[in-house]
Amino acid sequence: MILVVFYSVGTTVCCYIQNEVAVYMAFIFFTFFRSSLFTVAVAFIGDAFPAEYFGVLFGMLQVSAGIAGLVQYPLFTWYDAYEGSYMHVNIFLLVLQVVTLLHPLLLFIKGRRDKHDKNNPFRQEYTINVPSTA
Repeated sequence: MILVVFYSVGTTVCCYIQNEVAVYMAFIFFTFFRSSLFTVAVAFIGDAFPAEYFGVLFGMLQVSAGIAGLVQYPLFTWYDAYEGSYMHVNIFLLVLQVVTLLHPLLLFIKGRRDKHDKNNPFRQEYTINVPSTA
């Protein structure tokens, strides 16, 4: 998940750089971002939740993607509103992208804490019984 967010941040940061190479780098970052965004989201839903809720959660994912698509129009009007507004829009989007790093980091910290907690009822111990040859 964090890699997808870094693709998104990389795309936005490359858009700030006034260089021809940065435009190509932004396109490469965006290509990886676009191809891995829904893949990672669907894999996360499949891993984190029971299978009987997958259809409902996938539907909610699609609805949230549609809402994000609807938000593009106000961003485009803000982008054209006044001179220099493109910088404000890009800063706003960069802040939103950095905020999305919180969820994977919180999951990582919780997973590390639960891994070392002996009283956690959801912690599973894996043991392999090897038959003796004696």
